Amino acid sequence: MGRRTQAFLAGCGLAVLLLAAGPAVEARAAADPVDATVSLQFYNPQVAPGRQFDLDVFGHLKSGTLDTFRTLVHLPKGMTLVPNADRNCKATSANQREIACTPGEPGATIQVADDVPVGTELTITASADIGDAVDSHPEDNTARQVVLVKPGADWSVKWTGPTTPVQPGSTPVTTKLVVTNHGAEAGVPYIITSGPSDYPAQMELYGKQDKSCGTATEGHGLMCNPKTSVPPGGSITFTFRFTVFPAALGKEQRREARVTSDRAPSEQDINDNSTALVVHVSDKAAQPTAKPTISAPSPGPGGTTPATPPGDQLADTGAADTGPALLAAGAVAAVGGGLLLATRGRRRSRSRSH
Repeated sequence: MGRRTQAFLAGCGLAVLLLAAGPAVEARAAADPVDATVSLQFYNPQVAPGRQFDLDVFGHLKSGTLDTFRTLVHLPKGMTLVPNADRNCKATSANQREIACTPGEPGATIQVADDVPVGTELTITASADIGDAVDSHPEDNTARQVVLVKPGADWSVKWTGPTTPVQPGSTPVTTKLVVTNHGAEAGVPYIITSGPSDYPAQMELYGKQDKSCGTATEGHGLMCNPKTSVPPGGSITFTFRFTVFPAALGKEQRREARVTSDRAPSEQDINDNSTALVVHVSDKAAQPTAKPTISAPSPGPGGTTPATPPGDQLADTGAADTGPALLAAGAVAAVGGGLLLATRGRRRSRSRSH
C-alpha cells in the first residue's frame, strides 16, 4: 500500500469520526437543562359580566439559555384578549383566546362576555414555552388563575356646594361629598379628590378633615379610605370646607372626585364614579358695612344743647332709679312751702283782731 493510499484512508477515517462526533455534540448542547417559571396574578379575582380586568403574566428564565422564551396563556370560553399595543401579550389565534407573552411589560387586559352567567368560575392557564429544552424544575413552569364572574359593590359619587356666588374671606365654604353603594354586595370605597393647580392660591382646604382622609399624591387633594364597609343601598358622607382667597374673584373653582374599590372590575356601572364640585366666586369684592351715625340732640329751651341727656347722665352715674324719688321730694317741698305761707297769714290776722 502506497503512501498516498494510506493518507487517503487516514483522511476518510478522520472524516467519519468527525461526522459521528458532530451529532453527539449537538445532542449534548440541546440536552442542557433550563429552569423556567411562570405565574399569574389578579388580586381579588371577581369580575362583573361585561367588564374588563388586568391580568399580570410573569414568565422568567431562571437558568439556562434559549433563543426565544415566551409564556403561553389559554383563556376559557367567555373571555377574550383586549388588544393593547403597550402590553407584551399578543393573541395567537383568531378567537383571541390563545395568547403569547414575551418578557417585558407584563400583563394582558381581558374582556368578560356579557352573557356569562353570574356565579361562573372561569379558569385561566399559562405555561412556559421552552421548545425542546428540558426544564430542571417543571413544577413551576405552569400556572392557573380562577376568576369568579359576579357583580360586587357599585359606587356613585356626588359633590355639592353653594348654589350662589361666594365671597372670598375668612368664612369657609362648606361642601358635601356623598358616596352611595348601588351594588349587590357591601364594600369599602376609595375616594380621591383633586387639589388646586394654580398660583397664587384661590381655594384651599380649610381646617381638619375626616380622620379617614389624608393628602393624596396627586396635587393637593385628598385620598379617603373609610375603615368600615358600606352595605348595599347605604351611603357615606364627607364634609369638606374650603377657604376662598381674593385671587379667586370672578373665577370658577372646580374640584374633581372619583371613587373606586379594591374590586373595581366587579363594579357593574362605572359611568357614575366621578363628580365635580363647582364653586362660583363673586366678581366684586364685598363692600364694608357703613357704621350707623348718631344724630345730635335738638336744642333745649333757650337755645342751649345739653351735653348729655338727663336720663343718660343718671344711667351713667348709677342713679337711674332715683328720678321718681327726687320728683316726690320736690313736690313735698312745694306743698310744705304753701302750708307755711298759709299759717303765717292766719297768725297775722289774729294779731290784728286783738
